[in-house]
Amino acid sequence: MALGTNNSTITTMDALIPEVWASRVNNFFRANLKAAAFFEDWSSELAGGGDVVHVPNITEMTAAAKAANTQVVLTALTEDTIDLTVNVHTHVAFLIEDAAASKVKASYMLQEKYAKNAGYTVASKLEDALIALFSGFSQVVGTSAIGFNDSNVRQAIAYLDAANVPAEDRAFFLHPTTVWTQLQGIDRFSLVVNTAGADPLLKGQLTTMYGIPVVGSSRIPVV
Repeated sequence: MALGTNNSTITTMDALIPEVWASRVNNFFRANLKAAAFFEDWSSELAGGGDVVHVPNITEMTAAAKAANTQVVLTALTEDTIDLTVNVHTHVAFLIEDAAASKVKASYMLQEKYAKNAGYTVASKLEDALIALFSGFSQVVGTSAIGFNDSNVRQAIAYLDAANVPAEDRAFFLHPTTVWTQLQGIDRFSLVVNTAGADPLLKGQLTTMYGIPVVGSSRIPVV
């Protein structure tokens, strides 16, 4: 039987076809923020006000030989400070009018999601600011143009040991591409993942290299 040409179609029936809004929303993907958790937070120092924190540095004293019946040699101490200046103010602001808020689908829990998103966005600015300081290190090994290798790791550790940097203040921060395409290709590091020695010491730790935790972050740039 031949069909006619005056059939009802999706186009002509569009006014009768409902459009459904999902009961849930998709939120954007977030990178795990890990750098800020590793460093010291001095914000409490400014809780009472102020825009500069002066951190005194105590210098090492000098030992002198003591001979009988002679006056001791006094150490003249000259101390200085590290000055932390607060000159960056970052915020996220949004406003949902009552009329609009009352009409938004309740299952979206929009206000809660927006508040969490705003907090994440501000925190990510701190994360990026800390990571940006990495390029200012006075001693550097290797280059982003050359693959990650064990000799550079050992040279970096040697620099820290020579500067008497405490072991608990050390960590390697690597981009996931470096971790999974280069670091995990070095047996002495990748095989330790399956041992008790790789128990996480920091949030976000992937493994350890010579006892130093490795933290992966997608926010680390190529420098």
